[in-house]
Amino acid sequence: MKNKRFSLSRLMLALLAVFSLLLSGCGAPSAPSASPTPLAEAVSVEHQPHPFGDMEYVRPDLD
Repeated sequence: MKNKRFSLSRLMLALLAVFSLLLSGCGAPSAPSASPTPLAEAVSVEHQPHPFGDMEYVRPDLD
């Protein structure tokens, strides 16, 4: 009898843990808080084309 009671209480404790884990994620999502600093706007940068035909490769170990 004592062994059966122990397994029943263990089962109830496991079920309680499972339900508490399942229900802990069911709350209403919190609203995002306002940031104290304003966000920076994106800046567009235009790069000049590079003339790759004029480039040379010089190995530094052969100098």
